Amino acid sequence: MRRTLAIFILLVYILTPLRADVIDELREKLEWVLKDAEAGFGLFGSENTFTTMAFLSSGTISSMIDQKFRDIVQSNKSRFLKYYTGVTNELGSATYIVPVSIGLYGISLFTNSQKFSDTAFTAFESLEIAMLITGGLKIAAGRARPGDELGSRDFNMFSNTQDSFPSGHTTVAFAFLTPYAEYIGSPYSYILYFLAASTAFARVYKDVHWLSDVIAGAGVGYIVGRSLVRLHKARRSGLDITLSYTKDGRTLCLSYRF
Repeated sequence: MRRTLAIFILLVYILTPLRADVIDELREKLEWVLKDAEAGFGLFGSENTFTTMAFLSSGTISSMIDQKFRDIVQSNKSRFLKYYTGVTNELGSATYIVPVSIGLYGISLFTNSQKFSDTAFTAFESLEIAMLITGGLKIAAGRARPGDELGSRDFNMFSNTQDSFPSGHTTVAFAFLTPYAEYIGSPYSYILYFLAASTAFARVYKDVHWLSDVIAGAGVGYIVGRSLVRLHKARRSGLDITLSYTKDGRTLCLSYRF
């Protein structure tokens, strides 16, 4: 994460002219990160209870059919699916998606679009938080991958030798695309979620993850992304009261953002 943040800061410094509005934007987003941390990144809000329970239930049920689902997918391969999953698999590659996320935020600084800037930054922050969570869960669970042929119930907790659960690629895809889907809205949001789900399927198709792995990864990415969207949208609404100074004296400014 430190390396990613260093690259982010370097690219912004190189690509961004030192305009006052850009400086204000970067300062605001830094304040957002601090406020998000204080708020637990919105992950423990009551609005996440149902979603979390839904993913936990789905993961538990799917774990019972992991082997059967694997057998079905592996016995129904095709040239089209091989090509399609080869493309969608890369949507979950942090090697590509993290730099893309940083680049999109850099581009947003030149567009004067607050919505684009908020969306791109939220996606970047979502990626970092979700990858940290999934990385920790991988170590804690220590689950064997399908290709290890040890079965779906082989866990070697805290060993750092097995890392199937949750799916990192699926986490990245959902963490990155969820903020864009939520800010853009339907009907385009359905396309973005379909692409994220396609990444999840690609991981099972390539026989590197179990069904329950990708469901857990989708849950982490979606919940983190959706939680940050809620926090950030809330900061763009409501009454703002500011006290500014002019040559004639002080001025009280009221503004309502919606």
